[in-house]
Formats: sequence, structure tokens, C-alpha cells
Amino acid sequence: MGSQTQKNCDSPELVMDLRTIPGLAPDREGLYQKESLYNHYLPVPVSIQDKDSQAWLEEIKDNLAEAVMLRDLRPGLVTWLTRLSAYISLYDFKMSREEHVGLVRLVWSLMVTKDMEPRIIYTCIRVLLDLLKKRRLLTPNDLTLDWRHLWDIGEEFEGQAVSMSMKLYPADFEKSLKSLVKLARPYFPHSATKEILRELRPQFCPHDRTMTKAVYSCSIFLPTLFVERDPLTDSWKRSDTPEWTQWFAELMTFWRACPSCDWEGVMLNLMSRLAEDNLGSTVLWSQEDSAVIFQKMMHSLGLPVFYKKLALRDASTVTTGAIVRWIVWTISPESSSLDLLETMMMAISSFYHPTSEGRYSVKLVDLLSRLIHTFCSRLHRERHQTETEARTWVPRHPEQCHLTDEQILRFSNIVKPALMDLTMSKRYIDVARQCVSIMASIRPDIFLPGLVTKLETSLWCLTSPHKFTAAAKCLGSVAR
Repeated sequence: MGSQTQKNCDSPELVMDLRTIPGLAPDREGLYQKESLYNHYLPVPVSIQDKDSQAWLEEIKDNLAEAVMLRDLRPGLVTWLTRLSAYISLYDFKMSREEHVGLVRLVWSLMVTKDMEPRIIYTCIRVLLDLLKKRRLLTPNDLTLDWRHLWDIGEEFEGQAVSMSMKLYPADFEKSLKSLVKLARPYFPHSATKEILRELRPQFCPHDRTMTKAVYSCSIFLPTLFVERDPLTDSWKRSDTPEWTQWFAELMTFWRACPSCDWEGVMLNLMSRLAEDNLGSTVLWSQEDSAVIFQKMMHSLGLPVFYKKLALRDASTVTTGAIVRWIVWTISPESSSLDLLETMMMAISSFYHPTSEGRYSVKLVDLLSRLIHTFCSRLHRERHQTETEARTWVPRHPEQCHLTDEQILRFSNIVKPALMDLTMSKRYIDVARQCVSIMASIRPDIFLPGLVTKLETSLWCLTSPHKFTAAAKCLGSVAR
């Protein structure tokens, strides 16, 4: 009976593609930007769903236009902007490309209207976050957004009127504005980089506090992905003359000249984004630059290292996410990232042992976990994500820069000692199980024998019974 059930479950007739719905018209995908396929599993005919969604969208567009013409900002405009967000939440982007672009331009123009009420600006920002959250739906040819408007809103938010409570903004206004800048960066005009640098270069002074604000603004506003249309293949390709060359050498010079500064955290955020967006391009991280960055990474971990009973207590602003992102996306045939990563892990691997736990352990474990997850994400994107699954206009990285089997083997050997020590931890066993499951899926020949050995030795350990429990949990996480 059990074998018959297994045979029926493996039948090709029962295999379902979750990206398509059987029975729908084959040309339906081209009608809308992206519709929610889950709605088609509801016990409602497709024709009725289409009729209801189209009627609701038309009602939203008509009332938005009426509110704008009558200058009915509250409650008219706010009400229908909220219902537009509700429509996207229920039906996804069940609209044409022209409607999508028109809605973005309408809400953008409302947001940048002079002397607009702060709460209405906030409402427009939240709606734009919903409209722009799927980057693959709109290309730079479809939409152009001026960065200056976002800059002016940010400057007004930090102005004197707000500090004197003459203008009141919502609590998470700054966070939402920052998210909108990130989503709007791909649609900045080609001249945006030059204009941003013209605005910020007068503040580039390491001896002044304005340097921190200038570098922070650079990390938020400066685009790092530059594409252009290939006339021969009619597809998008990475630009041969990217605009980041205007500031890369200059900012790296400042960073090397300032060994300890308040803005190195946001600087690494910018450099890690640049490394991810331009893998395999002419960004050549020299041995000196890479060594300086790894040195700053080591300092940010806050390890208890002393010299003549003295320790460096300066707080670092470098985040673990930026560290991991830069390390993983600079692994290429020409870079020395794996060499420096091996040196760093050899220096800190002893701190992963259960007997060496301290207040620094949280950051060390977070570093190892993020490193493994980010490496797995890049490997999946390069080897297993097809063009159909990606469905994006962003060009893929060159194949010669993809991770090779030798690089995967070396990375596995680098993280193995620290990960094996982490599997015996009492506090971080759940994190260790996730990491072991990922690495065992990538290279089972390296990690499975070590886990079996850990289990065998823990059976005879009478003084530390938790080691057997930890080893059994880790083996259970890699079971298939």
C-alpha cells in the first residue's frame, strides 16, 4: 500500500508548476505586469475576478484624478492612495505597464509638490514603495526619477523647522524615505552621479563633522548599477563607461588616509554594494585596499586582544552585513579575498570554541552565519537561477567570474573549523544547525564525516552530555 502511494505521488501527471495555473489562457501573462496567481485557486471564476479587479482599478484611477483636480488632499487623496496600496496587496500588479508607469508618475508628482503636508508626503512615499518594490517590472527606459526631489525632502526633514517642532513628521518617515531612495536609484538619470558629487564634494573634509553626513549621503544616493541598451541584441548590458569611476578612487583615498573614523561603516556599505553590482567589471580591488578593509573588519569584531595589558576600545561602525556582502561578492579569479578570508578565519577560529564564549560571540556567530548564507545565495543565483526564474532586466554577471568548484572547495575548508566548533555550542546550536545544513548541501563530502565523528566521540564523553545532543541535532538537520 505504501509503495503504491509513493508510486502515485511520483506520477508525472501530479507534478504542478507553481508559477502557472492550469486552464488559463497562454497569452494571459502579457496582459498584466504581474498578477497574484494565488487568487486563481479561490473558488471564484477567473472572469469574475478580472471584472472585479478591473472595476476597482478604474474606480481608484478615476477618484485619484478627481481628487487631484479638486485639490481634495484630505480625505479624498489619502483615501484613494490607501486603496491603491490595498489593491496591490490583494491583486499584486494586475495592471498594464502604461498604467503602472502612470501611477508612479502621478504619486511622485504629488510627493514633490511644494509645501505639501508632511503626512501626505509620507503617504505618497508608502505608496511609491509598493509601486516600485518589483524592480524587474520597470526598466530605466520606462521611468526616470529625479534624485534632487528626494534630496530636498531629506534636507527639509533635517531642517530647523523640524528641530523646533514647527513641522511634525511620522516616526518612521526617515526610514521610509531611505527605502524609497534605494528603490528609485536604478531610475536616476545618467547625470545623477555628477550632480550628486557636485553637491557633496565641498563637504569632503576628514577634519570636519560634515564629512560623516557627506559620506552617508553618498552611500544612500550614489548609483552603482549602470546599464545601457545593446542595439545589436536589443537587450540590457552593463555600461562600458560606468559613472562610479568618478568617485571610487577619491573615496578610497580618503578611507586609507583615515585609519579610524565615524563614517567607515557607511563607506563599507557603499563599497559592498559596488562590489555586488559590478562583479567582473573593471573594479580591481588591489591587495592593499583589500588588506585595509579586512583590517577594519577585524577591528569591528571587538575581540579581547591585548598588548601589554592595553586594549583598543574604540567602537566601530562597520556592520556585519556589509562585511559579509563585500567578502562574498569580491571572490573572483583576480581578487585575493579568499586568501585574506583564510587568514582572518585562522586568527578568529579559536574564539568559536565553546570554552571561549564571551560578549563578542554574538557578532562572531552572526558573521559566520551571514557569510555562509550570502555565499549560498550567490551560488544559487549563478548556477541554479535561470533567466525565466529571474525575469529581470538587470544583466547577469559574466560567467568567467562565477564561483568555480575550486573556490567552493576552498571556502568550505575555510569555514569548516569554526563551524565544527560551533556545533558543540550550547547557546548557538540553532544557528549551527542552519549553517551545517547549507554547507552539507554544498559539499557533503567535507562536512558529513566531521559530524559523524563528533557524534561518535560525544557518546564516550561523560562530563559534557550536551555535546551528544548538539551532535544529534546537527546530524538531524542534514538528514534527507
